[in-house]
Amino acid sequence: MNTLNPSRKPAAVRRAGGYLFLLAGFHPSYRHRTMRAVVCALWVLTTASCAHAAASLTLLTWLPGDNFNYNTTGVSGDGSVVVGTSGNDYVSSIPTSAYRWTAGSGMVGLGGYDSSASGVSADGSVIVGTSDYVAFRWTAGTGMVGLGYLPGGTYSGANGISADGSVIVGTSYSASGNQAFRWTAGSGMVGLGYLPGGNSSSASGVSADGSVIVGTSGSASGNQAFRWTAGSGMVGLGHLPGTTNSSATGVSADGSVIVGASASVSVSQAFRWTAGSGMVGLGYLPGGNSSSATAVSGDGSIVVGNVLGNYGYDVAFRWTAGSGMQSLWDVLVTNGLNVDPADWLIASGISADGNTIVGTYYVEATDFTLEFGFVATLPGLIGVSPVLSINSWSSTAHQLVLSWSTNYTGCTLQSSTNLGSTNWTDCASPAV
Repeated sequence: MNTLNPSRKPAAVRRAGGYLFLLAGFHPSYRHRTMRAVVCALWVLTTASCAHAAASLTLLTWLPGDNFNYNTTGVSGDGSVVVGTSGNDYVSSIPTSAYRWTAGSGMVGLGGYDSSASGVSADGSVIVGTSDYVAFRWTAGTGMVGLGYLPGGTYSGANGISADGSVIVGTSYSASGNQAFRWTAGSGMVGLGYLPGGNSSSASGVSADGSVIVGTSGSASGNQAFRWTAGSGMVGLGHLPGTTNSSATGVSADGSVIVGASASVSVSQAFRWTAGSGMVGLGYLPGGNSSSATAVSGDGSIVVGNVLGNYGYDVAFRWTAGSGMQSLWDVLVTNGLNVDPADWLIASGISADGNTIVGTYYVEATDFTLEFGFVATLPGLIGVSPVLSINSWSSTAHQLVLSWSTNYTGCTLQSSTNLGSTNWTDCASPAV
């Protein structure tokens, strides 16, 4: 437990989320007054003392000889490494090229033939994708290494990677049809099978430790999102009411939150799934009639994806339980970024910390559309009003216990001997 001695200083906050403070040494007649004082101190810090970096939007162009950014799909845990595919839509004989981007190095090609990158490890050192119809794993030391096929197969593609880069998931053609796979250096490529009644499956995402895999499989009731573990095997997640097919595209770090889309012939809706809630639809943006989720943050609290509606093109969204579904374009503008209203974005990925969203940025020209990659950074939930929640408190003899949380991050622990003062002093974290 974190403890503070309020006889010295009556206020304390460090970072957002769930800290428990024990205030000891008070005469009982001071307890409720102390509770009010601590709440006041926390509120001052939450609203005034949490500094945040500015939001930013970076457009990624293409490799030399290309003329468009085919896609920007993968991002490392802290958002510093981004991967995707560069291409040339004027000369069909020029193959696509997988790339790795950082702010320092810019865009660097990974080699291979007709290659595309789809995922990256948490630290950005391992990249996966497809080259010449074979799944690959890339590091700076090994370069691009093919992972082969399932027995009887002639094609494979890697779609997801665990946090440390040791587990890779994707799809391989096999003797029994397209099949989801899990790869490690020790086991090689292992097929995950199908849901009952199905003969085709694909894996799209994997938990941080590689133990939970999500994707889509045919089944007796149509295509269905699945969750796989070594213990349970492949388990279907069902569909949203009124739909007949579903697919999973992303999973949280611990494997407990899964996102994707559930669809019928005429409509689809983004969903978020947990074991407790089941599959819950996330709705649409105003004017939209079809949505799909593409990725989820490490803790499962932020979902990104796209909405199609009467605007005639896909519109990227960002969803949280507190804000609901918001246009990513609106979020960027709200946070002070100058985004041309004629441009639009498609969201493909989000960093584990939830602060960086990547995808494709479209710019309309006179008779053509330019396709860029984009890296949008929104640290510290910029533009969100701070909220302080007193979760519980109880008093015993000469003690007051306070549990609290806030939606802000990056706060600094400060204290003051006078709650009416504007002078707050940084101090060390409470002893554990």
